[in-house]
Amino acid sequence: MRFLLVFTLALTPIALLAEDQVMEPVAPPMQGENDVNTSSSGVAVNEGTLRNDFRIAQIKAEAGDPDAQLELAQLYIEGKGTEADQRKANYWLDKAARQGLREAQVMLADRYYDGTGTPRPYYAHALKWYIEAGEKGQPHAAAMAGKMFYKGIGTKRDYQEAFRWLYESAQRRDAESQHLVGVMYRFGHGMEKNYLNSYIWLHVAYESTKDPAEKENIRKQRDRVATLMPENELLGAKLLAPEYADMYAWKDH
Repeated sequence: MRFLLVFTLALTPIALLAEDQVMEPVAPPMQGENDVNTSSSGVAVNEGTLRNDFRIAQIKAEAGDPDAQLELAQLYIEGKGTEADQRKANYWLDKAARQGLREAQVMLADRYYDGTGTPRPYYAHALKWYIEAGEKGQPHAAAMAGKMFYKGIGTKRDYQEAFRWLYESAQRRDAESQHLVGVMYRFGHGMEKNYLNSYIWLHVAYESTKDPAEKENIRKQRDRVATLMPENELLGAKLLAPEYADMYAWKDH
């Protein structure tokens, strides 16, 4: 008869630190080298191997390697080789982000936006890193920067800056950005009203959107814009819209 020995590890809550408090990484306590974890695929993972990977990443991160700093942050996020610690994860993401690592910048921005590893969301900090990553061509970061400028989250509402980011993201097939571009053209947010462009981008957003309720909402907005257009302009819009959708609508392949 075989017996399966199950180890239950208790996680100790980590107290929240002040936002600007410097957190130095702390090496995890040593445990038995033969302890095992089971991964999501059911494969046994040696705890000693995980701790060793963590320690190597920690040494490289402390030496200033931005890729290792990102790796160490991910290990803290997932609790691999150490206890999960979202504060320390943010600390190392910040280190890597300040060295210009785009992936770290957008990860840190998302966490500041959601309030992960912080007492509350820090929208201004999130916007700063979305802009940094967006300037390097990261599409999600560009979309988030545009939405924050459009809605006035973490900054004053700025339609012109919003349009700059949203239009770039719309061309990269982000459905919400395409929708907002269509809305901005319709109402003249930061520009002259342009029903032709509004119709086109709302159609593109309609083709990109997968959620049935949101798709129907966008269709109604597009059809409302159609009622505001002269017949010849509407005809042109209906000819151009499918061409733009072929170029910019999100496709599942």
